[in-house]
Amino acid sequence: MTTYETLVFLHVVAAAVWVGAGVLSTVLLTQVVRSGDDAMIRTYSRQGALIGPAVFAPASIALIAFGLWAALDLDWDLGATWITIGFVGWAIGFVLGLGYHGPVGSRLKRAIAEEGPTGPRAARLLRQELAVGVFELIVVIIVVWAMVAKPG
Repeated sequence: MTTYETLVFLHVVAAAVWVGAGVLSTVLLTQVVRSGDDAMIRTYSRQGALIGPAVFAPASIALIAFGLWAALDLDWDLGATWITIGFVGWAIGFVLGLGYHGPVGSRLKRAIAEEGPTGPRAARLLRQELAVGVFELIVVIIVVWAMVAKPG
């Protein structure tokens, strides 16, 4: 394998982990929100705190690093539409991960401790988290389309 092929392979593996974790998280959160089950909500809250730093963060960093390195290896135009879409989608996910999911996870834990897992604050935070997760999946689908179709 060439350096470029190795970099693209690593980029695609990181993307698969990132997308797969996003889909799975959204499916599980949908089930949690619909269930109203105390134990499921508590488990989701604990697991959510692990998934970000253990899965999303490393996959996100690897995704951008290997993708950028591959583009530089072939001297691609980093301003190409499909690359710009990728950068924007990655930035949205990264900013939401740090600026939204982390703080909401902390607020969810507090709400569960103070009002219980089925209290009104926890329910509202879980619904918000689901809406943001669906939005992120839409963004990721657009990015995957751009990476495959390579418009402009």
